[in-house]
Amino acid sequence: TPKPSSAASDVYKRQILGEASLTTSKFAIAVKKIGGSEKYKLAHEILLTLTAEPNEIYLRRIATELKLDPNELLNEMESDAVLKEISRTAELAQKLQISGTPTFILGGQFLRGFVPLEMLLQVAQSERKK
Repeated sequence: TPKPSSAASDVYKRQILGEASLTTSKFAIAVKKIGGSEKYKLAHEILLTLTAEPNEIYLRRIATELKLDPNELLNEMESDAVLKEISRTAELAQKLQISGTPTFILGGQFLRGFVPLEMLLQVAQSERKK
């Protein structure tokens, strides 16, 4: 069996927990497909701080802030590619029995819910030694 790389990698999978979560997930995935990984990371950070419902007005503002075409993004949100990614992520969450966020997977360990930074660092260090 292959060993995991010693380099850490960020993999963001957006767990769908309701209608607002579905909307922001589709938006984030559309950003990634149109704007690339860096824009996706920025969108992810913005969406994490969103306190209002993610309606079209807010999504257009975020798109503009990211210097992306709002109309193109809103159309992409309903594309087959985005909807397939949503479906694959839901299937993966079901297989891994992930029903809430956040869930961190470090090596072979699943850390669910809030985890203090110190504990995350300890687990990461332990997993790297394996």
